[in-house]
Formats: sequence, structure tokens, C-alpha cells
Amino acid sequence: MRSLLVLLLILLFFVPVWGQENSLFFGEVKFEGLKKNKESYLRRFLSIGEGEPFDFNKVRESEQRLKNLFGITHIQLSLDTIGAGINTTLHIEEAFTVFPEINFGRITGNYWYRIGAKDINWLGRGMHLSGYYQNIDSRHNFNLFLRVPYINGSKFGGAVSLTKYASVEPLYFDQGAVIYLYDNNSFALSGIYEINYGHEVEFGGAYFIESYQKALDQSLENPPGPDDFKQPKLLLKARHVLNKVNYFYFYQWGFDNQTNLETVYNIDDQNYFFLFLNDTRFYKRVGNRGNLALRFRIGLSTNRNTPFAPFVVSSHVNIRGVGNRINRGTGSLVLNAEYRHTIFDKGNFAGQVVAFSDAGTWRRPGGGLNDFVDPNIFRHFVGGGVRIIYKKAFNAIIRADYGIDLYNSEMQGLVIGFGQYF
Repeated sequence: MRSLLVLLLILLFFVPVWGQENSLFFGEVKFEGLKKNKESYLRRFLSIGEGEPFDFNKVRESEQRLKNLFGITHIQLSLDTIGAGINTTLHIEEAFTVFPEINFGRITGNYWYRIGAKDINWLGRGMHLSGYYQNIDSRHNFNLFLRVPYINGSKFGGAVSLTKYASVEPLYFDQGAVIYLYDNNSFALSGIYEINYGHEVEFGGAYFIESYQKALDQSLENPPGPDDFKQPKLLLKARHVLNKVNYFYFYQWGFDNQTNLETVYNIDDQNYFFLFLNDTRFYKRVGNRGNLALRFRIGLSTNRNTPFAPFVVSSHVNIRGVGNRINRGTGSLVLNAEYRHTIFDKGNFAGQVVAFSDAGTWRRPGGGLNDFVDPNIFRHFVGGGVRIIYKKAFNAIIRADYGIDLYNSEMQGLVIGFGQYF
């Protein structure tokens, strides 16, 4: 009887409030727990404001937008009714955003590591500042990068980078693979404009110098191709991003799409090279512990018969287990799918097991569109892996995957890296 009376009192208190939601308004909107994040930066993501009609859906929308930021791990929400006004308090649990950048990867025939530092929420305003040293195949690399998404709180932003990239690259001729020492030194600058939340465009350019030098150690007795050459180039690019991915710690749901258009002008040869690349990713939560992830990638470029084609077939990039840059093409179609299942989630750490399928096909340099349906080019690897996750930092995940060719079990390999594969 007492329980029934309590229930009736609750209903009598809340039903009038529900019926008068349109007459309620937002009172004070405040943050608690801020240490690094600047309040002015966080407020740009709110869809609620003092004096506006109260809408609980907008409260939840604002909460999720803040959870999607790199600098926030979790939020607890509290509402306090004062007359017709509702004060909203967002209790922020901040994420670690300054940490050493330690990344590595290993597949058959290739090992690389990266050491540096980065802050993906520099000055508490969502800016990205990073610098690292990277060693690929015992060759030295470095990068300095700064991205300011919102200059003085406006919709305009910018990015600048200085990069030296050096690797050992197999280039493919009719006689076989020829190994080159590849260097790319570049300076890039771009401008960013936010159309609305999760929707932005970026325009930029770069000046870079590519150089190739034939390695001394070759598998072919008389390897074809030039001994060395250098090419200064100019790049213009445009990028469109529509990001509707939501986060709850390491879980994801929603979709995003990134479209990149590039044109490269070779200063010496005075010719142009065009490239189109589109990535679509989809995420869905499955129950309380599952996460389905899909990525579809399509790329096309100027179709020249050259060993320097831009799209590579590699375990690090698209097909786990296939090997280290085993082929190149002027077109690419890749579908990656994986299911991630959490096996433990305790405190600041979690672990997942993963089952995946990576399938892709390419257009040979100078080839036709029928290359995309050529069974000799098509690759399909399946496999499994594990993830060790630190929940207090964005994408702080160590992963290991093992892939096997579905049609040739002798083709297989281990891929180790940092962060989710996609």
C-alpha cells in the first residue's frame, strides 16, 4: 500500500511537468570538472542555451557531441528545476590528450616504429600539435604538424606540416620487383571551413620533392629502371568530410565519409596527375559488448603505365596478412569488415577479440576497368585478432591481427599496430 502511495505522488508531481515541457526553459548551463578544456571551446558544441525553450532531446544531443571530442572521456548530466527554468550541469571526465606517441608495426619483410609526442587537445581548444621520429626499414623520417580547427572560435581553421618521409619501396617492372630507396620532403598548408557540426571542407597545397635511388641489394641480376632521379612537385587538394560517428568510450556507432581530390603538377616534366579517394565507414553497436565496423574505399588516379602508381596493396593499409606493399595500381576497391567483441572491461582497461574480412581488387597501371573483376588480382583475407585498450585516452589501443588468404592458405601474415585498423 505504501509503495502504491509513493507511485501516485510521483505521478502527480511529474505529469504536470511533462505536460508543460513547452513552457519550461533552459536556465544556467554550466560545466564541472574542467581542468584543461576551455569552457568557451566546449560551448560551441552545445545545441542548448540559457533562455531557450527546454528540449531534453537537445540536452542529449549536446551531451553526445561533447563525448565525441578527443579531450573528453565521459559525461554525467544533472538537471535542477527552479521555477520554470531548468539548470543543466555537465560533469566532465577529461581524457589524457598529451602523451608520448609510440607506434609500431611488423609484417613479413617490413618493420617500422615511431617515437614522438602529441597533444590532440592542445591548449584545451581541440588543436592538434605533434612531432615524431619514425624509422621505416632502417630509414629516418620525421614530421611536425599543427592543426587549428577553429581560429578564434570561428568556423575557419587551418593546418601546417613539415615532413620527411623515407622508405624502401618495391617498384614493379615486367622483369619483376626492383627495390628503390624513396625520399619525400614536403611542406603543406591548408585552410578548413566548418559548414555545420560534423561537416567540413578543407583546401590546401604542398610543395614536395620526390627522389628515388636504386638499392644495392636486388633480387634481379640486371634490374631495370633508372639508377636514381629527383622530381620537384606541387600538390593542390580538396577534402570533404561528413562525420556522424558517435563514441561511448571505445565503442562507436554511426557513419562518416571522406572524399579527397588531389592534383599534382610535376615541375620538371610539366604534366599533371589526378587522384580521387573516397572512404566510407559505418559502425554499429551489437548488444552491450559488440561492435560491427565496415569500411569501403574507392580510389582512382591518372592511369599511366608506370611503376610509381599511387595505390598499394599492403597489410598496413588495406589487406591484413597480404604482405608489405606487394603490388601497386591506379585504381582500388577495398571492403574491410570486422566484428569487435569486448571480453573484459574493468577500470581504465578493456580487451577485445576481433574477427575480420579484408577484400580488395586493383587496376593495373595502364590497365582497364575490367582489371577490377580479374580473379588473378582480387585478394580476400580473413582472420582474427586482439585489442588491448586504455580507456582514458582516445584510440589508445594496441592491436594484433593475423590474416590468411581465403583462396591460398600459404599466403598469411601477422600485423601489429597502434589504434583500431579503421
